[in-house]
Amino acid sequence: MTAVEIHTIRRRQYVSVATALLKRRGIPYKEIDFVGHWERRDTVLGQAGGQITVPQFFYANIHIGGHRHLEALDNSGELGKMIASQV
Repeated sequence: MTAVEIHTIRRRQYVSVATALLKRRGIPYKEIDFVGHWERRDTVLGQAGGQITVPQFFYANIHIGGHRHLEALDNSGELGKMIASQV
């Protein structure tokens, strides 16, 4: 299973909430901290459709969005469908 990538700048409240959601759903994730890797920030945020907030979530190279987008996908059942389609 491909892990969800979470791009962050240090630990933020929304990162903790989102990682707890992913853990509850049994979805593996990889956290990538921009601190010390600022060149990644511009690349990732460019792929995020102009969104400049962190965290930003990607799954199988598909931009999911920020924390609210992740929660909305989970609440609608679409997150589970995305993950299941990649297994």
